Amino acid sequence: MIVQEKSKKETSSEVSTNEHCIKNTLYSVGVDQTPNLRERIAEVHGPESVVMKAVDELDDYVSNPETRKDPWYWNFFRRVKSGMSALYPHAEDYVRTSMAREFMDDLFNGGYIRALQSLAVESGPSHARFARDYANDYGVSIGAALLFGPRGAALAELVHFLAAEKVHGMHRNGTSPHPRWSEETTNIWHKAERIKNWPSLESRKGKEVPLDVVEERETLPDGLVDPIRDIWRRNRALRNYLGTNRLSGDLPYQIIEDVLDVLVRKRFSPLDNTQKARYNQIVERANAQGVDSFYAAYQSLFVNKDRWRTLWNKARKLLHGYSMLLWESQNELLLAQGDRVPASGVVYRPARSTASKSKKKGVPGTIYRNRGGYYWTVARKMKPRPLIDPESKPKVPGSFTVHNGRYYWSIPGWIKRRGLIPEGERFSTKDKDVALRIAKKQWAQIQRDDPELAANVRKHTRFNGTATKDRAAAERVAAKMWRDIQKNDPGLATKLSTDLRPKAVDHWYAYIVVNRNKRFIGSFKTRAEAQAAYAREFEKAHGYPPGYNVQCIPRIDKVWPTWTEEKARLALMNEHPRMPVIGQSTKAEPLKPLMKRMQRVDWVIENCMLIFDDNSPSASQDVAVQSRGEKWCAEIKKQGKRPVIQGSASINNDTGRIRITVYGPGFNQKRVLAEEVYHIVFEIIRHASPKTFASIRKWYANRLNHRLDPTLYLHEAFADLMVQEEESSGSTDLPRHVVNYAQRVFSAKNTVPSSAIERIKAGV
Repeated sequence: MIVQEKSKKETSSEVSTNEHCIKNTLYSVGVDQTPNLRERIAEVHGPESVVMKAVDELDDYVSNPETRKDPWYWNFFRRVKSGMSALYPHAEDYVRTSMAREFMDDLFNGGYIRALQSLAVESGPSHARFARDYANDYGVSIGAALLFGPRGAALAELVHFLAAEKVHGMHRNGTSPHPRWSEETTNIWHKAERIKNWPSLESRKGKEVPLDVVEERETLPDGLVDPIRDIWRRNRALRNYLGTNRLSGDLPYQIIEDVLDVLVRKRFSPLDNTQKARYNQIVERANAQGVDSFYAAYQSLFVNKDRWRTLWNKARKLLHGYSMLLWESQNELLLAQGDRVPASGVVYRPARSTASKSKKKGVPGTIYRNRGGYYWTVARKMKPRPLIDPESKPKVPGSFTVHNGRYYWSIPGWIKRRGLIPEGERFSTKDKDVALRIAKKQWAQIQRDDPELAANVRKHTRFNGTATKDRAAAERVAAKMWRDIQKNDPGLATKLSTDLRPKAVDHWYAYIVVNRNKRFIGSFKTRAEAQAAYAREFEKAHGYPPGYNVQCIPRIDKVWPTWTEEKARLALMNEHPRMPVIGQSTKAEPLKPLMKRMQRVDWVIENCMLIFDDNSPSASQDVAVQSRGEKWCAEIKKQGKRPVIQGSASINNDTGRIRITVYGPGFNQKRVLAEEVYHIVFEIIRHASPKTFASIRKWYANRLNHRLDPTLYLHEAFADLMVQEEESSGSTDLPRHVVNYAQRVFSAKNTVPSSAIERIKAGV
């Protein structure tokens, strides 16, 4: 959305009955329905687990006033003060001390939240046990160990705070403007939101130039860094955002539209003067009508709607370039502070003994297994030899076959099948032992009559048997073969005994993981050489020095919507809404009946606009008390719940309309939208019907004398009971004529004086 809601300070225009006019933002506050961290920890680990015991002790430590006197607490304060020195290297000591005091509570409480988050995960028990052991070793509370010990949550909160401040801007010095400043300078100081200009470089001529950001070999144009930064910081949800993930709802689209608006209006605008003037007119008219300004420009400026594609893509690239700047700055800061150690990608491998079990038994080479049988070999010196157990040597070469129960003997390839016929018989024997005895006689006859055939049989058949499958037998046979070689072939024995391999030494090997694939870089003698090789490979693969968190590098297509997505979004918008409704969500289906009712009320159509915002902003203590009173806030705090802003009503200074905003937690609650409507009805009654308003004040004073929380404002009490009247008629103690009048105002049956609306908008 090009038009940005202007900030409104919550000033106190309180009358005796705690009345607020609508010139201040009026909030509808509720309870965050998601389980808080304590409930989540109890669900994950059990109410009686070691983690819950650690949480209870942590709560006691945080809530104990004596904690502020703990040496661990003051040591953390000194670290916070040192952090202020990093942000303000030229500030004086008392300035850094005052700033450390200002942020100490926020960092301490933020550390408490981080500690609960670290215990809410599956590895919470190991974290709790580590903190318990550390606390016992140093004689401190486990709360101090969780917050200030190794991997302490408060220390992590300080690191993230410093990174965010270094990236997003610097805090202004002091806590108040100088008393001698002029009124104009004081107002500028208040509007600065505690930031200075983005870090800049000086050119050779001494002029400041913005930092360059490389994105597809392009840089952000001069003068665009600051506007984009302002757009980035405009929403509280973007305070620590680095552009690494897609935000929910319409926010990414609205950010691109804002940057596109900057592109169109700047001196380097791609539009000519006529188109720029027409664009400005369209935007001004849309703001006056309460229509989405970019949608109006999209519909009216160009006949060919795809002419916006080039501008849209340029805005996406600029935003991606800015997110790259933030990401690079955060990585540089964490590396400079030593909070992120560069990943070395280097592993140390000590020298290992190369002697195998066979070598220890006096047998050189390797005994290995192949297809179930064991063999012995000495690399590059002796071919593999089967290790045959003599006991497995066959009595007779060849094989026996049985046909019709009778035994026959053959040596495939050398001797054809022969019948094993005993003396005095005509056919082969059926007795295995007799068959073996006859085969031995035949083999002996062959050896005597045909020595050459017998030699070929010994050479080309498994005459000596097959390799053994028993490891112990294999080692025994290998030892015997080695002794025979030493005895019969001393030259071969000397050759086999000589170790020609280089001596094993300690070494370092480097590897890198790219796209989840581990790649070996090389082996090196020293760690420095391995790390240097890793650094070269890392920079070659990723384009950044080692230590950069490349897993979280911003990806433009994963973060910023494309022009096709924007066109689909614009196609769903209502071109001529009776009451402007921006950012409609399917999650807000329960509010449709009430929205239709609002579209039938004339003063709502003419003077209001409805905004749906996916964010879930937390409610500060002041806002929560203003909306629900101190008793409600105390009860919520006791339950450990988080108050969130569900809706708000304010004056939109750009459009002149009353802006009703419903946030994510209120999308499915009809009460939230109805409460904001009756906030406006209360203001109408105050200006249009003094008599009815006097009755409301009398009713409120009577409730104050009895049971009503005195910190609950009059308009909040009225709106709350009117919502109850909507849900169940006649269930409250509001005067009936007041209820009837208010319900007539919020209907098509009554006409609201225009003077009352004008006084509401003027903040009278």
